[in-house]
Amino acid sequence: MVPFSTQNKKSYFTSFSFGMGINYSNNSSLLDYIEFDVDGYNLIPTDEKISSFTSGISFFGSAERQVLTDFSLKAEYSYLIKTTDVPYNPNYQYSYYTHQPMLTVNYLWPQKFSYIKFGLGGGYFFSDFTRRYLNNESDFKSSGPAVKFEIVFNAQLGKNAATYFSGFMQKTFMSDLKNPNGNYLKGREDINVNLSSFGMGVKLGLELYF
Repeated sequence: MVPFSTQNKKSYFTSFSFGMGINYSNNSSLLDYIEFDVDGYNLIPTDEKISSFTSGISFFGSAERQVLTDFSLKAEYSYLIKTTDVPYNPNYQYSYYTHQPMLTVNYLWPQKFSYIKFGLGGGYFFSDFTRRYLNNESDFKSSGPAVKFEIVFNAQLGKNAATYFSGFMQKTFMSDLKNPNGNYLKGREDINVNLSSFGMGVKLGLELYF
């Protein structure tokens, strides 16, 4: 197996990665809305209430190009799925799906058989949100910018293949939720609800180098 360090002396790399991840985020505006929206929520035992941080799953794919000895640029697309149920009252369900395109600048720390990358990225996200009560559904949309800090570890598996393991922190600044008629989703004290969040997570996958 030819080490990455040897290959990188001859030319800059282009790589493609794909996989899935788990995200934990604290959508505080949405959580406040759920507490307001669900009948009798204040009577739910504390240990049965929804946690401040809730999980979602994502699927991603990216293309990356080394542009300098120590730096690369990565274009990534992720699709996030997040659903919040209320076990105490299963008639309510809240879910959203987010398209997450992002451009990241990576600082490269190459090893003989691996790469470690420190990345700072930004993008603009688009979310579709659904509130379900019994058989009734209400749909809303939200969008906004996001920033992310990520550390990626690639362990070489073969001449052109490596594992993809990353940990990240992410902040989103999403607009107020609005339905197709232009009406905003209203919460406590008639305040507009948004999907802005701070979160963290991990991603696992495969990266192919050329």
